[in-house]
Amino acid sequence: MAMVCPQCGSAYDQRLQCPNCEARLLFKQSSATSSPTLRWRQTPSGRILIGLLLAQGVYWGLRHLCTAALLGLGGEELHDLWSTWTGVWLSQGLQVLGIILGGMLAGAGQRQGLFYGAVLGISNGLLCLLIQQESPVPIPLIALYALPLIHTGLGGLSGSLGSWIWKPLPPLVGPVHAQPRRQPRPTVPQPQRDYFAGPLHWVRVLIGSVIAVTGTLCAEMVLNMAITNGGRIKTEGQAQLVLGELMALAMLAGSALAGATTSNGCKQGLAVGVTTAVLLSGIRLGMNTHSIDILLLTAISAIILGVVGGGFGTQLLPPVVGTVRRPGVGIDPV
Repeated sequence: MAMVCPQCGSAYDQRLQCPNCEARLLFKQSSATSSPTLRWRQTPSGRILIGLLLAQGVYWGLRHLCTAALLGLGGEELHDLWSTWTGVWLSQGLQVLGIILGGMLAGAGQRQGLFYGAVLGISNGLLCLLIQQESPVPIPLIALYALPLIHTGLGGLSGSLGSWIWKPLPPLVGPVHAQPRRQPRPTVPQPQRDYFAGPLHWVRVLIGSVIAVTGTLCAEMVLNMAITNGGRIKTEGQAQLVLGELMALAMLAGSALAGATTSNGCKQGLAVGVTTAVLLSGIRLGMNTHSIDILLLTAISAIILGVVGGGFGTQLLPPVVGTVRRPGVGIDPV
């Protein structure tokens, strides 16, 4: 986390006192002297998202591990364990283990660990509620509705436990402003970052658009291959949902590739989204296979997913900043 000196404005990591001014450092999420890259992992939403991913990853990873172990020990007859009440209770236990670990991670080092864990718990409970709808075992309605509440309580307790084990920094005691021993160094404020400024990289936009359009057009073929090879799609609604997820994944992948290692990923993704929307609309109008409302929904989704994917590509693979050596000064960023 970034700790900033209130006197000289210098930023340090994992320190409580400025080595130059000997003043107590203050926590600052975003500062003019801090790194321009947004540290989203230290924000409340970032910690909750990471905890949710950990909770779901632990649950599904252990579930697949149990399935693999049972298949290796007993053969195909034990593959239907999850269709019994024993499997339902085992699944609930794995979900509890995941929410405990995710809540502890979200609340570690935070004074609001209870709040972070509770928000994570209710999010995980709603997500698991959607999964339980497909359970082959009939579960009482009251149990389904109580699932988010149970996960909320477990998440709050886990967040409090994480905050208690990994304690946050102690509160600031005493005067904040101390007399500096030397003249504070002048700070140069950095301009606000504009995510839509800068030139377009047309080669990246073209490659990203080809990936998005090709993936969208081949999504139905991929779904049919999955069903042919044993995929379980019970209803038409499930098929449409999986088809939409495959299309969205292709659009996100293309726009993320266009925005990677650039400083204006949202602009690159917007260009990919507009190009993808125009190409898909033209192809489907020529084939005369979709109605106007479906075409309009696809175009709007392509533009929105393009902006989101481009921004994600920039955050995942930020631009590389070169350095230059100045005589007598050292290495300064360009």
